Amino acid sequence: MLLSELVYPRPFLLHRIANREALYYEHTHDRRPESTLAYIIVQVGYGLGGSGEILARALLLALAQHAAGCGYHVRYSFAGRTLTGPEPLDRPSDVLRALQYRDPAIADGAGTLSAVLEHLQGWRRTYRRREVLWIVSECFDADHADEHAELYHALEREASQTAWIVSSGRTASPLPAHRMFPVRHYLGTGILHRLVPGMPPVPAYATRQTEMDHDPV
Repeated sequence: MLLSELVYPRPFLLHRIANREALYYEHTHDRRPESTLAYIIVQVGYGLGGSGEILARALLLALAQHAAGCGYHVRYSFAGRTLTGPEPLDRPSDVLRALQYRDPAIADGAGTLSAVLEHLQGWRRTYRRREVLWIVSECFDADHADEHAELYHALEREASQTAWIVSSGRTASPLPAHRMFPVRHYLGTGILHRLVPGMPPVPAYATRQTEMDHDPV
């Protein structure tokens, strides 16, 4: 009599079953989650500007493609007046929807953080590992980050958190919200003007940011 199918190597188990040397009441199902989730949060609208929105959406597609290629299940949400529901990026129509979505409102920091946390908690039994990839402007949750510290800590307890902060170079130093993300990178909007021939010169404040800066802290 076998106590569980899962405690025996598969070839050994099949050999015993084929020779009628194994008896069990029912199949044992491995309930451990097998998938890894990459959940991408993208700020849109106010605070990014035209160049910032282009970078944010391009980074969404790049991160989604890379994560899917590494075997992750990819879901994304837009952060604006509210957090949109998690959506896939599997089909061309999904990509078109991601490129056309608009929300000009200021991103609700508390609402976004709380909604992301709720989704992560709901995925505990579905995904063995969860990673949240944030694409936000340099001013995301700038005024209330300290008040939301517990939300940031709760998010970190649920999943790994990495932020790409789209910067126009207006801020001289990291804002409080930036420090809430354990891993963060800065992407300057000036990169677009160096990549696209014929684009007009960028304002002086946008050229102070390098193409990709890693926060030294």
